[in-house]
Amino acid sequence: RSCKENVDVAKNRDGLFATIYDLSIALVHVLPRIVVLALSMAVYVGGRWFLDTLSIPEGLIRPAENPYFTFEGEHRVRNYAYVVLIHLGKAWGWDPIGFSHEYGFDCIPAVQDWSDQRFRSFHTICMLAILVLSLVLAFAYPRKLLALVALHWAWMTTLLPISGILKVGTFVSDRMAVPFSVITSIWIGNALAFWMTRAYRHLPAKPLQLVVVAWLLLQSTMKIHTRTLQWMDSVSLLQSSIATCPRFAKAHMELSKIHSGLIADLYNLNTAQQHLELAHAIDPDTLCDVHQQYAHIAIQRNDFERYENELVEAMLCPFSMGGAMDMWNKYWSLLTSSAANEEQRLDAEERQQQYIQIIQTRARAQQEKLDRAEKAKDKRSPFV
Repeated sequence: RSCKENVDVAKNRDGLFATIYDLSIALVHVLPRIVVLALSMAVYVGGRWFLDTLSIPEGLIRPAENPYFTFEGEHRVRNYAYVVLIHLGKAWGWDPIGFSHEYGFDCIPAVQDWSDQRFRSFHTICMLAILVLSLVLAFAYPRKLLALVALHWAWMTTLLPISGILKVGTFVSDRMAVPFSVITSIWIGNALAFWMTRAYRHLPAKPLQLVVVAWLLLQSTMKIHTRTLQWMDSVSLLQSSIATCPRFAKAHMELSKIHSGLIADLYNLNTAQQHLELAHAIDPDTLCDVHQQYAHIAIQRNDFERYENELVEAMLCPFSMGGAMDMWNKYWSLLTSSAANEEQRLDAEERQQQYIQIIQTRARAQQEKLDRAEKAKDKRSPFV
């Protein structure tokens, strides 16, 4: 070899050894923190599993609130992987879905296979590229960036409730992206500081630096201002959810309540009926609350036969049973006490007893079905 080649080899060897040494020193400082974090999570999760308080029992969470709750196996892994990607995008200020106070049934269609276009979108590629880039930077510059990258991945543990590992009710939620956005701010702050102090010789400097900072502040301010105004009023909040999720069944049902008398200035039974029928068409199986709202509209239209039938359905719905019971007692008490004659009173009491028998028969059938399902299934782990 020539003298120059030997010098280059020595430099490369020294550089490799230096990198390994720097990485090992950085790991010595970071590893104890990672171990403490992992042990803390293991103790917390293990304790809740032992006390049987780790997961929410099936039946308390329905698709109206979390459409992915009952998913299992690979299908669950696939869909919650996409949910994590959504939250990563929200944390970085790139929301692929949009703002909504909830993301209920059919707001985000389920991912049926790994070839789904959403896994090949530019947003997904960028989110995965950021994670890979963070690891590359940690190994390339361990002295400067390993601690920051470790902090980055540590903050990702705040996304555990929406990862699908545990069966909890939390689905896509803007508030769950807020903790992880801390690390986003740290990365952006480091990048701006590097640009303004060291990279100004190679990159455009003032006034472009000031323009970028002003743009970031303006974007954040406008987003916070707009979202705050939407949250201060139920109508604007629901309308923003419908704009993001046109097939959000529960939001349509809530708008129906607003137009059926909840807000006097927006009273319109036809609009209320349209929203309610759309909600029922989107989620006819689990959103049983609609029957109480159907009864509320029917009584205002003096459609007493439909009111009575819808009230029976509302009484059988566990999510509207309490309110429906109050409506039931008031209605039959008023109907029997205000009967014009004895014949009308007896007719009302007979109808009431017929409805009670229907409710009791169907309630027993529902309970027997639940009991059979409970006996048939083994106690499953709350983990995927």
